Amino acid sequence: RAPSQDLDQVEPYQYWGACNTDGTPVTASPDGSQVHCGAIAGHETENILVPKGGGFNVQEGTRERRGENVALQWRPNENFEAYAELFNSSYKFHTLGNSFFVTDGSAQPTGTFQVVDGVAVTGSLANPGIFSGVFGNRRSTSTTAFTTGFKWALAPNLRLLADYEHLNSEVKEQGLNAYLFDSGSNKGAYTWSFDNTGKFPTNSTSVAGYLSDPQNFSYGALQPTAKRNSATDDALKLDLIWDFDNGFFNQVSGGVRYSRKTAINRSASSWNGFPSGSSTTSSVAADPSL
Repeated sequence: RAPSQDLDQVEPYQYWGACNTDGTPVTASPDGSQVHCGAIAGHETENILVPKGGGFNVQEGTRERRGENVALQWRPNENFEAYAELFNSSYKFHTLGNSFFVTDGSAQPTGTFQVVDGVAVTGSLANPGIFSGVFGNRRSTSTTAFTTGFKWALAPNLRLLADYEHLNSEVKEQGLNAYLFDSGSNKGAYTWSFDNTGKFPTNSTSVAGYLSDPQNFSYGALQPTAKRNSATDDALKLDLIWDFDNGFFNQVSGGVRYSRKTAINRSASSWNGFPSGSSTTSSVAADPSL
């Protein structure tokens, strides 16, 4: 089943209230967290929880899981038996998504608020920042296990047992995150309003269509990521067993063991920021591949 996720978020919440001239809150918050200076109209004597911002997160993806197992056994006579087994498992996961948030911890509450039990359910923030991220990721994993061995009766009371196992596992992953920020002419000159009284939270701005106009945004940074991990495990076991029909010892055995394990983890990530003004809004709007 293809995974999908749709989130409508209004968070996190932080306290706003009246402060003294030295910046300390008139009344401390109930949990001791920071109180931002700015009394809410109609609730000047209270500390009110106001969301830092809100937005949405949409994610779509595809995934495929496969497994194969083959087992063979050969017994030409009662003195000899050989076996082999091959198991392979693979998993591929591909996701694409977009997140969009109006969020700013220092944006001042403004206008009229509706407050329920000390929590603002409607209200506005003045001049909040806007952040959007477009992300994609491809991940594939594979595990292969091969086992083989034999049991050989060299004589009526002498047996040779051998077993070999090889295990190989790989992880490959590539991703790219593109970050956009508001850069329109109305930047810092609008208010963001929220309403959490309905079935789903709603958001709006004082400048009509500001959040949906691509001309108001430009790329701020690209963050590619890559990962390639691999591990192998080899184990060999060889035993010679001598059985006694009578005597003090019933059985004497001896053998050798060999194992080798290797693991290599490789990962890379970089942050490629665009200088201010270097990315144009026209290129963002015109290129459908972006």
